[in-house]
Amino acid sequence: MLNLMQINKKIITRIFKSVAVSSICLIPLNVKAEGVSETMRYAIYDLVDEVIECAVYYSIMGAGSAGNLTEHSQRFLGLTEQLGLMAFNLADSIDLKGEVFESKVVNYSKKMSQEIGGDSINISILINKHGEFCKGLVEDPEARLSYWIQKEAG
Repeated sequence: MLNLMQINKKIITRIFKSVAVSSICLIPLNVKAEGVSETMRYAIYDLVDEVIECAVYYSIMGAGSAGNLTEHSQRFLGLTEQLGLMAFNLADSIDLKGEVFESKVVNYSKKMSQEIGGDSINISILINKHGEFCKGLVEDPEARLSYWIQKEAG
C-alpha cells in the first residue's frame, strides 16, 4: 500500500530535483513574460498544468510496488524528471510563482492518490485516465502548446 504523504514528498522532491538537471530541455522557449503576448502566456500556463499533471502521473508510476524499482519504474522516473524540468522552464518563462507550481504538484499528487485509494494495486485507474494523454504529451509537447495557443486565441 502506498503512503500518501511519502508519495507526495517524493513526487515534489523528484520534480524539484529535476529542475537542477540542466542538460534536459524538451521545449526551447527562451522568452520571458515581458516578451510574451497574453494569449501565449495563458497557453503556456495551460501547458504547464498538463505537464505537471503528467510528471506526477509518471512519478506515481515509477514509485514501484513496495519500493521495488524495475526497469520500467526507472524509465517513468526519468520521464518525471524531464517533464518536471520542462514545466519549470515553461513556468519560469511566464513568471509563474513557485508557490503556484508547488501547489499544482501537491494537488495532482493528492488527487491521483485518492483516485487509487492510496494503493498501487489500483494503478490501472491512473493508466486508463492519464496513460495515453501523457504519452502523447511526452512525444509531441509542441502539439499541445499549439492546441492551447489556438484555444486561448479563440
